[in-house]
Amino acid sequence: MELNRFRRIIRFKLTTSRWIVVLAVLGLYLSEIHISKAQNTFSDVAITNLHEGYLIVRFPTYSSKIDTLEAMLARTTDENTKKKLNKILHDTQAERDTFLNSYVRAFRSDYTFSKSAYFFDTDARNLNTASYYNMEGERISIGDLSESQLFYLYFERTEDSKIDAMVIYDRMQNKMRSPFPNEFAQTGLNLIFVKLSSKKFPAWRVGKMNKRLWKYYNEVKMNSEQ
Repeated sequence: MELNRFRRIIRFKLTTSRWIVVLAVLGLYLSEIHISKAQNTFSDVAITNLHEGYLIVRFPTYSSKIDTLEAMLARTTDENTKKKLNKILHDTQAERDTFLNSYVRAFRSDYTFSKSAYFFDTDARNLNTASYYNMEGERISIGDLSESQLFYLYFERTEDSKIDAMVIYDRMQNKMRSPFPNEFAQTGLNLIFVKLSSKKFPAWRVGKMNKRLWKYYNEVKMNSEQ
């Protein structure tokens, strides 16, 4: 009697455990579906908001490197060292200016998905007091921008592969997640395509981003009309 009762208890516990596992897996599956749908809905709204708003580009100023070089120049008395530091400083400033000018031209010629503007990374600590400019170099007031939907484009490395990329964030500085098009990376394959095209890399890169944003926007619009 006791042995049979013990067996029944064991079978009951095993059956209950199996159901708990099944229900847990089912709960996770349904949760993932819910999260996926929520992400899709958020991305659908976000792409429309971006289309109607601003994409604001943060440009690097190389300020830390330049400040360090200028401090080293001020301390050194050796003429040869001064010449070397001056050359590095000049090259860094030229690289900064070339980067800015090439991407500003690229946004003027190859970006049509939304309005665009830029600011410098030295103003990044407080976006409410930063100085903003349109792609013609004209100052834009924060008051005018605050009335629009704002998204930010940063030049940084991807989280997974640590590749240089252009990454889009929303107004609250949340990185835009899939299916929203993002992380427009600089890879070796991209450089091959650039060589085959007639455009310089910044223009090709911005143009590719522009196409992906338009493609996703049109897909969202088409699905909403069905």
